[in-house]
Amino acid sequence: MIPVTHVFEWANIADKVRRNLFMEFAEVGAKHLVLTCEMIMNCIQKNPYINIYRKDMADAGLTFNDAHAPFGVWDDLDLPIEELRPLMLNRHKLSLQICDLLDVRTCTIHIGNGDLAFGELNKVDILWECVRRSLEELLPVAEKYNVIICIENIWSPVNTPERLLALIDAFKSPYLGICYDSGHANISTCKRDVENNAERQWAKFGLKTVWDDKILEKLQPHIVNCHLHDNHGVVDEHLMPGLGNIDWKKTMTLLKSAPRIQVIQNEVLSGTRQYSIRERVKCFDDLMERF
Repeated sequence: MIPVTHVFEWANIADKVRRNLFMEFAEVGAKHLVLTCEMIMNCIQKNPYINIYRKDMADAGLTFNDAHAPFGVWDDLDLPIEELRPLMLNRHKLSLQICDLLDVRTCTIHIGNGDLAFGELNKVDILWECVRRSLEELLPVAEKYNVIICIENIWSPVNTPERLLALIDAFKSPYLGICYDSGHANISTCKRDVENNAERQWAKFGLKTVWDDKILEKLQPHIVNCHLHDNHGVVDEHLMPGLGNIDWKKTMTLLKSAPRIQVIQNEVLSGTRQYSIRERVKCFDDLMERF
């Protein structure tokens, strides 16, 4: 059985409240949680958080099963501003070390979408070369800490399946794999009635959007973890599976036969819908039981 791990929006949650929420996850049957980027940043800023999280999770009978490294324009692997790259890379090196200290073996790191703030450096080939250089420096660290770096499909020309697979092929490392994101893939599948996230992102490069309805099939051999959630193909809604238009029978059939898969992540987020912890966990219990 592939383990399921659950994400939660921990930013601005007080320690006492977080401990209660850990207990609530356990009471409704969850076994594993995601070591989120907010948690990793807390550990980077204050060492005691490593022991705090370790104890609080043990008290609740939970374990961390995968992680998400810091992300955003200034923390993604494609950062082309040379004077800032050492800081970005050091944060990821610390993230990998923190994963090891908390017994987490897969860590998703965004390679990045590019950004207009990069000016003339915001070109796909320049950004992709920055990603390659970043992985060249980070993979030995991942090997040292026995953590697999998982690069994620989003909806930018920087992180198409072909770009991700080119990185996998370039390094041929057991410490590099794919994080498949179902919601991101759905946005990248086809043109919708209104402009979607993918079209807006490709337009920032002056490029026509390339649609792809075979993203999961292409990435399947190298998928190590996955972020599962639903949407309607326009924006990243992070809905419960079944509330959007993703084909979940196809998705789960392909995922369960992915040769490298280690964990399935419930990346449903509250957003404006305010899902309860019980709803989130039950949804994925049902999803796993059905498929």
